[in-house]
Amino acid sequence: MSNVGTRDTEQILAEETEASEAGRDTEATYVQNRSRGKDPSLVYSVRMPVHRLEELRVLAEQNDMTPSALMRRFALEGLDRAADATPRVPETRDDVGLDGEQMVVMTPDQFKAVVHDAIQMTAQEVLSPLMELVQQMQEKQRHSAA
Repeated sequence: MSNVGTRDTEQILAEETEASEAGRDTEATYVQNRSRGKDPSLVYSVRMPVHRLEELRVLAEQNDMTPSALMRRFALEGLDRAADATPRVPETRDDVGLDGEQMVVMTPDQFKAVVHDAIQMTAQEVLSPLMELVQQMQEKQRHSAA
């Protein structure tokens, strides 16, 4: 290591020390962050081809963004699109922890038909006794009025 580099570093440190000491009695002003804390974030490395990174830099500059912010936006938008395209119902037996005997797989049309039939059966079981009760009450009213 050369002496020139050492002297330059020592000179820089001396200048920074002097500047720091000159402002040591200046009262610091702090501003409280008024926004709520965000979800914690983690840094994740992504390996990309160099030519694609250059495309990212150009696009980020065109949008007045940093490449990092644009990459983050692309990743979050991609996750949102994937979440919207992903069915919210588990697709396999393993997803719900059921064995083959406990799970029935059917098409959406088959499911609609089964649900329709179940609703009709339930409605008949609930409405039939009510209709009988209404008829009995109407008959009592007729007898009372006569």
